[in-house]
Amino acid sequence: LRESGSIEQDADVVIFIHREDMIYSPEDWSKVHDIEKEPYPRGIADIIIAKHRNGPLGQLKLRFVGRIAKFTNLEAELIPAS
Repeated sequence: LRESGSIEQDADVVIFIHREDMIYSPEDWSKVHDIEKEPYPRGIADIIIAKHRNGPLGQLKLRFVGRIAKFTNLEAELIPAS
């Protein structure tokens, strides 16, 4: 955030969204990653909390549902149906 003007000093929270599927096509991804170990991250967003005056910094992964512009928890997908 350095040299970002007043954002660094004025903002209480700065969050970045990073999506690998916006950078790589599935074909390009397979050229630089082992698909067995790192499958193509379609719809996966890294949420990066770069500044938080009253809380922790960190990173988390969420699923992005583009048709309704919504982020959802990935953990919900891991819960087995009973």
